[in-house]
Amino acid sequence: MSPELLSRIVKELPEAIKGGVISKIRQSDEKTIFIEVFLRGKRKTLVISAHHAYPRLHLTSEKHSNPMTPLHFCAFLRSRIEGAKVEDVSQVANENIAAVELVKRDGEEVKRLTLIAELTGKSSNIILLDSEGIVLEAIKRFPHAASMRPVMPGVKLTPLPRPLAVKEKKPLFSPTEGETWNEAAERYYRSVLSDESMDARQRRLKRIISEAIKKSKRKLGNLL
Repeated sequence: MSPELLSRIVKELPEAIKGGVISKIRQSDEKTIFIEVFLRGKRKTLVISAHHAYPRLHLTSEKHSNPMTPLHFCAFLRSRIEGAKVEDVSQVANENIAAVELVKRDGEEVKRLTLIAELTGKSSNIILLDSEGIVLEAIKRFPHAASMRPVMPGVKLTPLPRPLAVKEKKPLFSPTEGETWNEAAERYYRSVLSDESMDARQRRLKRIISEAIKKSKRKLGNLL
């Protein structure tokens, strides 16, 4: 997803979810979260994925499976931002980064939080920050010893190194007649992720078959 595509998607989001309240959070795998927002009697679901090849952020109507036991990041988000109000959604500095500004009341205390979606390929991440820009938790942790830019609870988040200028390629997708950019994004990513899932299943089955053949050959050799 290019900054240009992200910009078009993000521009549609305030009308859909700004002022809404986060009612549910789900995490289908180690990379992807679904945030359900309730606004004016309607529920909208925002998907954010830190997939290495297909990072994305857009509204979705897709169905998704959930682990019986919530994954750590999901459980943490539920404890911190369920019930929070969405104050705004914006793109950060014309980059592949979006910020969801949140406000949550805890008794008399008002907490301001920011959910950052870095859709930057292999380094993609989803990070929850406090009002001072300190990392509360991230879907991918990068400790000091393993990264020039640590992303760990308690660490102040620093900006990503600015990418080299890259000539804009043909957009991955564009809306058909009557579609929004969010709907176009959902259609595109549903297709490519379905293909990837099929490829993964084929590779797994080929591996199982190959191992079964090797085992049978060993048994045959022993019998002979």
